Amino acid sequence: LLIIDQSTGAVTNVGTGIGFGRISAIDFHPVTGILYAAGARAGDGSNVLLTIDKTSGVGTEIGATNIESPPFISGQRNVAGMSFRNADGALFGFVEPSDQVATLNISTGAAGLVGSNSVSGSGNGIAFNSGDTLYHANEFDLHTVNQATGDSMAVVSLDFANAFFDAGFLAPRVSGLDFRPGDEVLFASVINDDSDSFIATIDLMTGDLAYLSGGATASKVDALAFMPMRISEPGTLAI
Repeated sequence: LLIIDQSTGAVTNVGTGIGFGRISAIDFHPVTGILYAAGARAGDGSNVLLTIDKTSGVGTEIGATNIESPPFISGQRNVAGMSFRNADGALFGFVEPSDQVATLNISTGAAGLVGSNSVSGSGNGIAFNSGDTLYHANEFDLHTVNQATGDSMAVVSLDFANAFFDAGFLAPRVSGLDFRPGDEVLFASVINDDSDSFIATIDLMTGDLAYLSGGATASKVDALAFMPMRISEPGTLAI
């Protein structure tokens, strides 16, 4: 677990390890401030929902998501992004590579299928804004997601062009997404095939990504989330 500086991308380690593999999605509960995550159980590699202690960085399993089995498309799957809906605390997840939208039971960990998403891509970060519109981003576009069917509608094409991207930055994609509390600025973690990672903001009108002045952050960043303002100091960002 890391805390990231929103100006430079510099990171501070929290603890020495979560204890689970492939942590691919995180979000804070909007009321309790508990940090939830999706990852792989040590031993059998099953996808599970867990909580992460914000002081020690240690994860505690809630239960298996069961996204490897029907009604999800069978095979090894992971929750690529997750976000809590503010109105009722429902936790939504984006399952890849099957491109399906699910809800996650925070008491048992079990996933319930909402529906298939018509957009195929990589990265697949999702985030609710304060008005409970659900956004999704991959390597191509920013979308809004229908919370009843799981389908997406394009908002704007993403423009990854930036001086930080040299010839070796292959296949950039949004791996994590969250709105900063208070000013609704949309933040993204961007990763590539070389596991280079950057933190950026996304312009909702133009799709331009503006990268933090420090450039690259810690490698292999696959999820990010802001603490709710009512729980923490304003704008604290964990990744």
